[in-house]
Amino acid sequence: MIVSLVLILSIWITPALAETVYLDPSENSFDVGEVSVGHRFNVTAWVSDVSDLMGFQVALYYNASVINMTSASLASDYVFAGQAGIPLGPLINYTDSWGYGFVGFSGLGGMTTPFTGTGKLAVFEFEITTVPEVGNLTSPLIISYKVTGGTYETKLKNSTGGAIIFTGTDGSYIIIPEFLSFLILPMFSVLTLVAVILAKKPRRKRGFEHTV
Repeated sequence: MIVSLVLILSIWITPALAETVYLDPSENSFDVGEVSVGHRFNVTAWVSDVSDLMGFQVALYYNASVINMTSASLASDYVFAGQAGIPLGPLINYTDSWGYGFVGFSGLGGMTTPFTGTGKLAVFEFEITTVPEVGNLTSPLIISYKVTGGTYETKLKNSTGGAIIFTGTDGSYIIIPEFLSFLILPMFSVLTLVAVILAKKPRRKRGFEHTV
């Protein structure tokens, strides 16, 4: 009975849990042979299995020495599209080594219908600013980052103004270099030299076999 009571109380005091806030695509992989400096790509922030959503803000952090955020906006078909409310941002801020984009929406009581389900929140556009000659260049795309004071971080709120607890799933960016020709040519030369040496190596003559 005690165990059952503890379980029931834990259910009562646990806040409603949105399954996740995540990015689509979560993994953004490019090849230098297909893209170059100036190429742009989008990632969309989604919320899944949320109940009584009345407002949100999404903050996405990234490595600004590798890519640059060019825009942050509410998705054209985001969860409160066409409804009255107060937009938040957008705001883009960065230094030489890191940056973030911020955008959101706050519904108005009696004018905004709370959202339940899975839907889009925001869209972030990035531009590739550096391509590698060797090795890979990577950047995390972080929506789960918690900031002291909580101003520029991802949050969800319900119709009473309370926080909705959720799991944030981060994404990533990676650009992969081509297999460079200056590596291919030396390898080809070495293989050719080995082939020539083997071709010139004298072969042992096979003796005649006889039986007694």
